Amino acid sequence: MLKSGRENIVFLGTELFAPGNFNFLLLAAVVTIELSLIAIAAGSIIGLIFGLIRTVQSRILIVPKIIVIFYVESFRRVPLLVLILLSFFAIAVSGFEVSAFFVGSIAISIYAGAYMTENIRAGIEAIRPQQWDAAKALGMTVFQQLYYIIFPQAMRIIIPPSTGFFLGLIKDTSLISVIEVVEITYAAHIIRYKTAESFSVFAAAFFLYFVICYPLSKLGSYLERRLRVHD
Repeated sequence: MLKSGRENIVFLGTELFAPGNFNFLLLAAVVTIELSLIAIAAGSIIGLIFGLIRTVQSRILIVPKIIVIFYVESFRRVPLLVLILLSFFAIAVSGFEVSAFFVGSIAISIYAGAYMTENIRAGIEAIRPQQWDAAKALGMTVFQQLYYIIFPQAMRIIIPPSTGFFLGLIKDTSLISVIEVVEITYAAHIIRYKTAESFSVFAAAFFLYFVICYPLSKLGSYLERRLRVHD
């Protein structure tokens, strides 16, 4: 807080930049980035596999489709915070010894996978059936149809909502602080209790989240423009 003495003023944020405090917050930002990258990568892989299961027409996939639908409908309707706590206590009850970071990564990846499954399914199903028929007429396999015909068009539909979701996911990593993973928000709380400074600490946290999210938002906009150019 702003303090004044006879000829001495300690400005707001002085304690934040004391040796150790700001470095601690930067290290927490690295943890946030790691959590985000894991969730984005795992969520995209899960979404791709399950999205294909939802859209590819095959009798063999009837049971997997039912499982995927149950997974998507369940996890998209549960708050991420509840999922994180459920995962944490489930691991604790099972007796396995794993880090809170690992538990948080699993929870947020499962959550991301459910949303990405729907994004990818919606993108693929938005492509007109005539496109599939034309690809089949050319003798393409299902993989070739997806790779050369369907996905290049579906990406124009998938990228915008996925970018918005990933930005929200990065911010949602703050919820993992409830299981004491030292990411930006949890680190900010620790520094706040240590220094009794609130505004400057959370202003720094605000800045770090912005620095992490802004490049992703610009990348999403760039990809959207590129895809429109090649439309």
